[in-house]
Amino acid sequence: MMMGSATFARRYRGLKELFGNFLLAMASGILMVFAVLVLMAWQFQIYASKLAQGNETTWVLQIRVAPFWYFVDAVVWCAAAVQAIVCARDLALLRDGPGRPPSQPA
Repeated sequence: MMMGSATFARRYRGLKELFGNFLLAMASGILMVFAVLVLMAWQFQIYASKLAQGNETTWVLQIRVAPFWYFVDAVVWCAAAVQAIVCARDLALLRDGPGRPPSQPA
């Protein structure tokens, strides 16, 4: 069974629109993940600073807890940095279109 060029063009256009909408939805989701990671890191930093100012320690061993929360904050900031790279890559893919590789700087 042969497919006419008009039928092929309609199907291709439909797939292109579907794939483009999928990329747009993914990009917005990826941006939301980045925003949530930045907000989490910011709040962990505030919390760790308050623990450090109050010289908070564990109940039994009297170990300071602020360094642990500063470490957690650093890990979340690293995750936000990785997510920023993913956002940049996916937004470049969205800008260049699904069928072409991302543009290279000259």
